[in-house]
Amino acid sequence: MQAIILTAFGSSEHFRLADVPTPLPRPGEVRVRVHAAGFNPVDYQTRQGSGLTLPLILGLDIAGTIDALGEGVSDVRVGEPVYGYLPPSHRSNGGYAEYACVPPAFLAPLPPGLSFAQAAALPVASLTAYQCVVEDVKLVAGQPLFMTGATGGVGTMALQMAKMLGANPIITTAGSPASATYLREVLGVESHHILQYPDRS
Repeated sequence: MQAIILTAFGSSEHFRLADVPTPLPRPGEVRVRVHAAGFNPVDYQTRQGSGLTLPLILGLDIAGTIDALGEGVSDVRVGEPVYGYLPPSHRSNGGYAEYACVPPAFLAPLPPGLSFAQAAALPVASLTAYQCVVEDVKLVAGQPLFMTGATGGVGTMALQMAKMLGANPIITTAGSPASATYLREVLGVESHHILQYPDRS
């Protein structure tokens, strides 16, 4: 298969397109033919240097179709469209490749109406948001919430989860008119709950 491999730590100049062995699913794993892979801050942080062995295939988020089943896997089927998370301790390689193997517990059916590219942007941001809003804050209906960074990947997901859980009111910040518009028109935050500050970028 082809993969984008990191040959040295540092800048993106160290990425190379290379032919590497196609992984085979081990018992309890499935192989996914990757149609789209997400990019997260942890990817460029890892690229800067993390003590991992090189060459390295990055990428935690993927979406694609199940291509092969390892021994003992029976709850998913070949050809099923999925998206999911590739934890470094439970995968053959990262998502910047044509194929990746992972236990099916880290995958979910592709949501109706979402493209592979859209779904590949969800796993890490959604899991992080869930950990913050549900597990750490333990948000409940009627609880007020002040949120900064609500227009980023994690923030967008966290704000929607907070709304679903009934947080009220939800107060956010916006560093630019574009962010304020996004909060208001896309995420449904009321104008008087958006604290806009000067864009200093």
